[in-house]
Amino acid sequence: MLSELRRSGFIERPTNPWLAVLLAPIVSILGSIAGFFILEALPRSSGAVGFALDLVAFFMPVAFLIWIWRLRVERGDLSSLGLARARGLMRFGRGFGIGFLLFSTVVGGLRLLGMIGPDPTPMAVTGGSAVGALLIVLGGWVVQASTEELVARGWLMSTLSARTSVPIAVIVSSLLFALLHILNQNVSVLAMANIMLVGLFLAVYAIVEGGIWGVAGIHTAWNFAQANVFGLEVSGNEVSVGTLWDLEEAGPGLWTGDFFGPEAGLVATFVISLALAAIVLRMRQAGTAEGQLR
Repeated sequence: MLSELRRSGFIERPTNPWLAVLLAPIVSILGSIAGFFILEALPRSSGAVGFALDLVAFFMPVAFLIWIWRLRVERGDLSSLGLARARGLMRFGRGFGIGFLLFSTVVGGLRLLGMIGPDPTPMAVTGGSAVGALLIVLGGWVVQASTEELVARGWLMSTLSARTSVPIAVIVSSLLFALLHILNQNVSVLAMANIMLVGLFLAVYAIVEGGIWGVAGIHTAWNFAQANVFGLEVSGNEVSVGTLWDLEEAGPGLWTGDFFGPEAGLVATFVISLALAAIVLRMRQAGTAEGQLR
């Protein structure tokens, strides 16, 4: 993917940078509207099935629109979106493990500080009885997270780099990734800053790996662990469809993230910053970003 980020070799007609920045949220909105009508046409489901269907219906149209734009308007191919087929599932799985480890580290840090523990009044099915629901919901998270990575890292970053430079593409795509969360419930300045940091980490990881399979896995695991392993809010949204453990933050919101979830707290800032520093160091030590995580 680095070669595509540095030149437009697989993108015959890359979109104007200003138009690309405008198109990213527009496509997300149009895809969500399409998802609304899709759900209206389907029998309504509740619980884990309903939640998974919501994620699929709202995000699959966005992915489809991005794919059509790259294929028909920009005349690119799947590899230019970071979706080369070689070892895709292996890279996704490795990314999933990294994402799970990162969020578990955030929870572990909060636990060491005495700022998180079992929720005395759990709102969702917990423990072994929730496993079936978790497997269903996981499919929805795969679609949701992968679509966001396709938009931000796969399409926008590659388009911007083809018309500007890799550093500009990384920064702008990460900033827009954060801004797409600005209307979430209970958002804060620190939440936006942390999402920007996550965007930078994912952007550099995608460049180092040469595609978006890995970052899709990281993003999926982060959301899945947050909502359905530890029972916490995901970017301000509570997901009450089943979790292995139902935890509750207890401490200053500056550290715990309060009602937005741990990703809006200083513990997450520290963990994400370490992850970003590690991937940048890996890239510099290698001398070249391409292929080091293959």
